[in-house]
Amino acid sequence: MIGIKYDFPIKELRDKLLQEHHIFVGNASDPTVLRLLPPLNITKAEVNRFLQSLYELTEKSAAVIQQASALD
Repeated sequence: MIGIKYDFPIKELRDKLLQEHHIFVGNASDPTVLRLLPPLNITKAEVNRFLQSLYELTEKSAAVIQQASALD
């Protein structure tokens, strides 16, 4: 099991991974932790797909935050 801890609740990120990229990640008791439980036979291509999807979603989130900050 792998946990990735963020500084913010990840419910929206988790939902977008599932809805937009068809990648299922688990819930953790901590709302800021993205829980991963990959199978032992996961391929490099599957790992790359997950990382690319996660990168795209976090980049989009960062852009929205920067735009909101510019409005202040």
